[in-house]
Amino acid sequence: MTDNKLNESLVGHRKLEQFCLNQWQQDRLPQTLLLAGLSGVGKATFAYRLARFILSGGAGGGMFGPDDLHIDATHPVFQQVAQGSHGDLLVIEPELSGQSKTPVTKVDAIRKITHFLHHTSATTSHRIVIVDGMEVLNPQAANALLKAIEEPPSQALFLLITTSPSAVLPTIRSRTQLLRFQPLNREDFNKVLAQMAEDMTPERLEFFYLLSEGSPGKASYYEHHQADEGYAQLLNALQGRASFYDWLVKRDTEVQLVLLRNLLHFLLSRLGQYGAGALREPFFYSENAAFPPLYARASMPQWLDRLSQADGYISAAQGLHLERKQTIHQVMQSMSA
Repeated sequence: MTDNKLNESLVGHRKLEQFCLNQWQQDRLPQTLLLAGLSGVGKATFAYRLARFILSGGAGGGMFGPDDLHIDATHPVFQQVAQGSHGDLLVIEPELSGQSKTPVTKVDAIRKITHFLHHTSATTSHRIVIVDGMEVLNPQAANALLKAIEEPPSQALFLLITTSPSAVLPTIRSRTQLLRFQPLNREDFNKVLAQMAEDMTPERLEFFYLLSEGSPGKASYYEHHQADEGYAQLLNALQGRASFYDWLVKRDTEVQLVLLRNLLHFLLSRLGQYGAGALREPFFYSENAAFPPLYARASMPQWLDRLSQADGYISAAQGLHLERKQTIHQVMQSMSA
């Protein structure tokens, strides 16, 4: 799993990079950028890349200046940002709150911004604030951030990151320049994932691309937790040939229900495509043998009803801290009925 502030390279998102570079070179870069897109597509990597570039004064480039936002990993600014020690960069990330470990950003974290923006600059004329997880700011934190971005100092830059721009306070959204991060195409996705994991066969690359919706961050998470192996087990379990429960309970507790929900949704999506005659090769694992009897066993509306019931069990377990093993049993029983 990659730490975004250590990531020197950026794959994809070239148009967004060129937009920010051109705006910066013309001294027109908006002071508040909202970086929006699926989890794991490179938003945080981009934010750190832009921050390092500006804090280094636009390092790199040839006769006509830099042609991208890259600075070398050996550069002092890169090293300071990687260590979290650069005095002109403030990073605010959600904290896990309560027994449910729900990510949230509270007002005390946002209040640090005011002092940070008005203290004497450490090494540059710029001060940059990265706020990750904008969708989980509580109301007090969102209002405090709104005040901070309404009249920022002239050399301040806010890089706000979210997976759900609609969940961001409208009065904050209206004061930002929205940068939309799209899922990577297959070529760029394969480049990133090949760097993250070994033994990436074409079939595995295609599986993780579809499961993650083109998000390398999600794909890395799934690969780390062997979701491809889990999908094969799930297919066999629904045919009565294996126990998906036995495989799943060996995973870390905090990922069991995430894997369960996402693999079920992926399987039902694939089954629906099969029923509509829209499923294209390659077939993953035993899909070609599993889908005909599964599709004959129940109609798609019936399968979707079972999936809705399974989602209910999972949501209740996550919200009420119910026993995971019992929930997994309930879900598998509902899907195997």
